[in-house]
Amino acid sequence: MLIGKIVNCNTKSFSFNGNETVKDVLQSLQAKGQFKTTLPQYDIFLSHATIDQAVLKTAKNFFEERGKTVFIAEDYYNENGKSENNINNLRIAMDKSKAFYYLLSPHETVSGFMPWEIGYYDGKYGDKRKVKVLSMDENINFEEAIGRHEFLQLYKNREPLIISGFPGIGRTYLQKHKSDLKILHLDSPDFSWKKNNDGTFVTDANGKRIRNPEFPNNYIKCLKKAIKGGYDIILISSHDSVRSALNDLNITHALVYPAADMKPEITKRCMTTTVLRNSLPFINKNWEHFINSMKKDSCPNKFELNPGQFLSDIQIYLTKLNNCGRIL
Repeated sequence: MLIGKIVNCNTKSFSFNGNETVKDVLQSLQAKGQFKTTLPQYDIFLSHATIDQAVLKTAKNFFEERGKTVFIAEDYYNENGKSENNINNLRIAMDKSKAFYYLLSPHETVSGFMPWEIGYYDGKYGDKRKVKVLSMDENINFEEAIGRHEFLQLYKNREPLIISGFPGIGRTYLQKHKSDLKILHLDSPDFSWKKNNDGTFVTDANGKRIRNPEFPNNYIKCLKKAIKGGYDIILISSHDSVRSALNDLNITHALVYPAADMKPEITKRCMTTTVLRNSLPFINKNWEHFINSMKKDSCPNKFELNPGQFLSDIQIYLTKLNNCGRIL
């Protein structure tokens, strides 16, 4: 069955006599590598310098190990061949990518494509999708590296480090003792329980608190607002429902939780504050479930503390990873 005809159509590479259907033409173009009808959805478009294959491989493995699909031009060309339509195929790939990462490497300064790619993506999607500069070298001077191009200053990580942390890891301590950083601790009880106008908790006839049916939506709404508040770090809850919402909404964050054998230590830590002390029966009863669910969480940035460790022990490392674009 004909789906249409090409009449007196001539292109640079093809000539048609008028008897071919549109389907015939598209198949011929695709076979020659000049037209790609479909591309899959990608999590990441990785902009890079072709010559720096070692860095590229490290970055690709980094994303794929965290369950992310990555568009890399060379992989596409190896499968489909190069053509004069390369630019359009790159546009299509960027359109179909949820986030854009500009990979720093020894030769990215001489790439002609990378500035164009980041300009295209940011101009079209910058207010809706992630645009980040990525460094795979922990020892690199990130500020110096992005200083190679003046335009890269626009793409320094503009998002705070969001840490979803288990009770007792030291979130409150970090907020109180890191005066050089602007830190917000969104305490979940203020959102997960109903409150009276005077700020006290609403209770039932038996004196038990009543859950707020708007949680975690009210909590996530406040978090979204806080992300734009100029904070360096935002500390949030590790509730199952909160973590699920973070993953569903693709909100970049790190998940920090204690090792399974830290139950006695976390119990001792929680005894030091009234709020955590009141939550201890619930935490201890559900300890195995909580730890196992965090181990299995789809968050690509999970960090398990060892006995004796606190959040403050890894905060500098997490901040560095976030600045380098490696907290996904």
